[in-house]
Amino acid sequence: QIQTNFSLIMTTSLANVGVKRKISDFFGKAKGNEKSVTLEKDEKRLKKEERVRTFLSVIKDEEWRNALLESEIGKKYLIDLTEFISGERKKYAVYPPEEEVFAALDACSLSKIKVVIIGQDPYHGPGQANGLAFSIKKNAQCKYPPSLRNILQQVNNDIGVSISKNATDLSYWARQGVLLLNTVLTVRNGQANSHHNHGWEQFTDAIIRIIDSRSSPKNGVVFLLWGKPALTKCKSISKSKHRIIISSHPSPLSHLKTDSPFTGSNCFSRCNKFLLHDLGYAHAIDWSLPSDEEEGTNKEEDEKKKKKRLWYQRL
Repeated sequence: QIQTNFSLIMTTSLANVGVKRKISDFFGKAKGNEKSVTLEKDEKRLKKEERVRTFLSVIKDEEWRNALLESEIGKKYLIDLTEFISGERKKYAVYPPEEEVFAALDACSLSKIKVVIIGQDPYHGPGQANGLAFSIKKNAQCKYPPSLRNILQQVNNDIGVSISKNATDLSYWARQGVLLLNTVLTVRNGQANSHHNHGWEQFTDAIIRIIDSRSSPKNGVVFLLWGKPALTKCKSISKSKHRIIISSHPSPLSHLKTDSPFTGSNCFSRCNKFLLHDLGYAHAIDWSLPSDEEEGTNKEEDEKKKKKRLWYQRL
């Protein structure tokens, strides 16, 4: 009987060992699979990040490109945005063209910014959007945007500068340090707001955070916030570093409304006073717009023409 019990115990133990070996073998395989799955996920993530780097490589300005890569690379919203825009361009006409999506950043380096103007999304008609908020390509064959008309009329009323009717490209402002930033940087042909809520809002929030974090009271900027969306977007900026001018939006439906209407706000002369007297800049913004025939072909020629327009030095 003792021998029988011993045999039973040994058989049971060996059986258990066998089971344990099988379980061990099973878990060993599972761990191997987990490593394989992890490596596969890492490879996919790296490929997606590489697509993001390619997406941002379109930014010609090195300051902005490096700052945004440092701040945003690897964030899920930017990976999703990159894939969304790629898919949209395969199926639809998207504006502005790929090489002009980041034109606002290319035209106004991070270290050169004096003024920030926030728009909403690009014009959604062919040949209009050039990557700068409120601006239209030179010689665009389209109806003159009423918001831009109200903006240039306010420049005329505020500062007394008459602007040519064919001057619609605001690149001249951008080259002086005015960041003309739309909240959303692309749009589908003929469909306003079609690219809202796909990641651009977070991306342009990051741009504003970078401006805020890299500025000091000695080199603050003036924010021209036209309308509630622009005000909401910039609600977290440091009021001790920067100066803020608030008004309604320049659109036909809004430019005369609220307690601070855009029309009559004198926002352009007020901006220049802040730049010269509060923030200590040597030069204000020349808010005039040379016509296509007058505008210089390079920055040196533009600077010579700007010096001839001395109205802002009287502020």
